[in-house]
Amino acid sequence: MQRERDVKRLEEKLGPWFKWQGRVLVAALPKLVRYFPQPVEESRLLEALGADFDAMFDSAIEVTVSSGEEILTKGLDGAMHSGYTDLAEEIRMAKAFQLDDPLATAWAKERAAEAVSQVNDTTKETIRGIVSKGIEEGMDYDTIAGRITKRFGEFAIGKPQQHIQSRAHLVAINENALAYEHGQRQLVDEIQATGIDMEKSWATVGDGDVSAGCQRNQDAEWVPAAAEFPSGDQNPPRFPGCRCSSRHRVAREQEEEAI
Repeated sequence: MQRERDVKRLEEKLGPWFKWQGRVLVAALPKLVRYFPQPVEESRLLEALGADFDAMFDSAIEVTVSSGEEILTKGLDGAMHSGYTDLAEEIRMAKAFQLDDPLATAWAKERAAEAVSQVNDTTKETIRGIVSKGIEEGMDYDTIAGRITKRFGEFAIGKPQQHIQSRAHLVAINENALAYEHGQRQLVDEIQATGIDMEKSWATVGDGDVSAGCQRNQDAEWVPAAAEFPSGDQNPPRFPGCRCSSRHRVAREQEEEAI
């Protein structure tokens, strides 16, 4: 399936990016060397760590931002095109509608910047926890650096758990889903602008791991394209790693009238 290949391709690019971030942060870690080894019970240095850690992290991670945005922009742009064209073919309107390339690229760039910022914010808190815990336990530089390297390795490769193999895999799945759904919504909006009403439905994968919220959305069946599903969401994904998708069709009443 093309979407699975797209997710895999994006994951394979994000993995090395995460590892690069790890190397960059370990290289910058000596800026905090005065904090360890300093057991908390013998020092109040931990209280002063906050500002110094923020400065170290923000300065180090900045060099990786543009690369991450470039990786995600390409993946998002492609997924948005796939969502648009797949739906156009499914409802037999491919000849009537074509996605505006500059529009897709502009959205992809904006979303990529937002996604990289969100990823880095989460990474920052994760690494802050490793460093703080290391200082609290009186670890030396090499031990803390080793733990940071290990964590970024897990970000890139991880340990298989259900359908998510790593953080790189999670980001790839989530961003692909967001872009694919955005492409479909773009087409739906364009169709409705011509006076044709559209409907949508929520589709789960149908196994025992489907959340109650996603199941309620599926049970709602077909709703107007502009309506919210019971969960309050307009479209999947509801959360990172959500495996649901949406379906779209011409509103049945309007289709019957046309026939």
